[in-house]
Amino acid sequence: MSDAIWGTTTPVSGAELSPLLIVEINDDAFQKCFKRTQPLKPSLIGAMVKGLSGLHPRVVGIDILSEDWTSAERSVVQGLTNVVWMAGGEVSHHPPSFVGWLTGNEAGFVVTPGRVLGLPLPQAGISWAMPFFPLSDDGKVRLVHQMINVQFRQESPERKLTLAAALSPKSVKDEPYYIAYGPPEPERFAMADLFDCRTGELLASYSDKRAQFLSQIGPKTIILLGGTFRESGDAERETPIGPMPGLIVNAYAVQTLMGGHPRKEESHGLAALIDLAAGLLFAGVYAASRRRKWNATKWAVPASLLASIAGSASFGREYVPGVVAIFLGILLHHICEGWLSEHRRHRKPRAAAGA
Repeated sequence: MSDAIWGTTTPVSGAELSPLLIVEINDDAFQKCFKRTQPLKPSLIGAMVKGLSGLHPRVVGIDILSEDWTSAERSVVQGLTNVVWMAGGEVSHHPPSFVGWLTGNEAGFVVTPGRVLGLPLPQAGISWAMPFFPLSDDGKVRLVHQMINVQFRQESPERKLTLAAALSPKSVKDEPYYIAYGPPEPERFAMADLFDCRTGELLASYSDKRAQFLSQIGPKTIILLGGTFRESGDAERETPIGPMPGLIVNAYAVQTLMGGHPRKEESHGLAALIDLAAGLLFAGVYAASRRRKWNATKWAVPASLLASIAGSASFGREYVPGVVAIFLGILLHHICEGWLSEHRRHRKPRAAAGA
């Protein structure tokens, strides 16, 4: 219940936002430009990154792995100071104790980063970060973390920025926030509408999409380049509003951090108290109904309806099924208990007559 307290489609204040543009390698571009082969051709990616960086946006985030690049391929993008590269890696999880969970001390994820531009990390002159979205208990991406524990070789873990935090112009706070999957939607541009598939350079010929894209580039613009094609391995992340590519989740996360008042994850101690109070309330109502012999059909159905309406208005739609299920369970229990009691009363006279 407590996880649904914060809405998932909350609008983000437009006044706080820098322009955020997505350049996506979709299924069409993956077929047309890369012949459906992976890893994505470094020469094309390098040319696109160089072209985007040369438009002088605030930052270009690359949501594409570059672990196997050669020195020649790397040389094309070296020295680009407004580019942040994605690092892959291995994640190990050490679940916290219950006391650690209550106090919010959940730093149980440690990430060992892989290579970026073909080089092991850390590496001077390469700005990099990791997209990190641990799943909630229901298997959905709800939170954006701004910093994570990163371990290089055998050294002690240290806190590093996630990709969303590295791209956001806001100051970083080492705490998770709920991702606002709400308006405005990040603006998406297909790679094939902007770039030449043979060279990776920006198209010279005029098109409405190209003109629309270029008109929004400025010193505050954030560009996110990545793949949404099915074979990317990150084509579908489960979110509260349905599956979406990891690239788009990243964009919503950046947009959330740019917003004026992103919502923090609620205190786990408070969440435990809310859940406990709800359980005691339902238990108390049930006990009172048995003691006073209330008719279940007179209170359970309207009570469940009122709780559903109030829960939907206060806590969001995902709150409703749990409340309805609890009240329906109580209702069914009362009905079955009444039927059994009636059945026992009818059986006793027959047993006495037989004796």
